Amino acid sequence: MHGEFEHVESLRQICIQKNYGVDKLFSYLKAFDVSTDIGACSGTDTCVNPLIDKIYTSLKIDKTKITTCMTNDAPALYDADGARSQSLGISGSPTFVINDAQVNVNRSPDAIKTAVCNAFTTSPTECTKALSTAAASVSFGPTTATGTAASSAASCG
Repeated sequence: MHGEFEHVESLRQICIQKNYGVDKLFSYLKAFDVSTDIGACSGTDTCVNPLIDKIYTSLKIDKTKITTCMTNDAPALYDADGARSQSLGISGSPTFVINDAQVNVNRSPDAIKTAVCNAFTTSPTECTKALSTAAASVSFGPTTATGTAASSAASCG
């Protein structure tokens, strides 16, 4: 883990998915990721919370519902995810697991797609779609390893 901010954010994301589904979570993640203001907050609650509230409002996410979930439900879900990670031998991020096996893969959308598609006996037609070959950066925000903005071609849908 990278400190309390990452832990709290993990709980928040668990609750968004639990209460609103994966599509809303992905919308939240996209808004969160492109917010350079959030990245500049360095995890400081007084800086981050108003920015998170703006995302909630724009995505019609009920703050009270998420806050309640973060207190009541998320810790057990987080612990279950942690236990699953440990059972798979995962000790770092990102770690790619396909069919319960760790896979070494470049961090580009196309490389990840190829790894997933190679796990199929008969690949779905989506596997023919060309995605960006630019590797994601290891920093906050939507940039590639070369510092340029990430391509929207990395979208899964």
